[in-house]
Amino acid sequence: MKSILLFSLYLHIAAGTLSLIAGPLALFATKGGQRHILIGKVFLYSMTLVFFSALFNAIVKEMTFLTMMAVFSYYNILAGIRALYLRRGVQQGWLDVLLHGTTIVVMGSFLLFGARQFSMGHYPIGFLSFFFGLIGVSNAHGYIKVLRIKEPRLRRSRLLLSHISGLTGGFIASITAFSVQTMGFMPNVLQWLWPTFVFVPVIIYWKRKTQLPETT
Repeated sequence: MKSILLFSLYLHIAAGTLSLIAGPLALFATKGGQRHILIGKVFLYSMTLVFFSALFNAIVKEMTFLTMMAVFSYYNILAGIRALYLRRGVQQGWLDVLLHGTTIVVMGSFLLFGARQFSMGHYPIGFLSFFFGLIGVSNAHGYIKVLRIKEPRLRRSRLLLSHISGLTGGFIASITAFSVQTMGFMPNVLQWLWPTFVFVPVIIYWKRKTQLPETT
């Protein structure tokens, strides 16, 4: 088991490093261009390896918080990719129900986990659990609202934003994991939150750039 865990750790580090390189390149490449598509695939595959290696280690070591964080981060990636396929004309169906429904259940459990940590006096982990759990539930609810849009032009626009925000959210999660592992000079809560505060404005920028109207 030790050798398997060690291999999983090395795989996680290698894939995580690759995602940190591919993420910014894809984020700032011309959207829809061949470079963006190629680097985006590298980011997707590397984040897939990051997810499964992180999930394996978290489950084996019985680390509930990290298990939920792995689900939170990879959900953003899958939701962003799924939005792109739907925008290209793929019909929504049971896969979307499974993806978003499962995430709401897991992230709802994250909120309950946070409440339990607060009751036990574990305030930092309780706060972080509430923070990421709330974002996870909110994200899933937002994707479901987009899926319910009937007007074609508005739907395509919203799916584009969902693609950008999902992949950016996955990158934020990758940066967050790197920060927690390497930036011990920061206060613990700040290690977890600064990537969100820094990169969420990128999502806001793209929303304004594409001039998307609000859903009703």
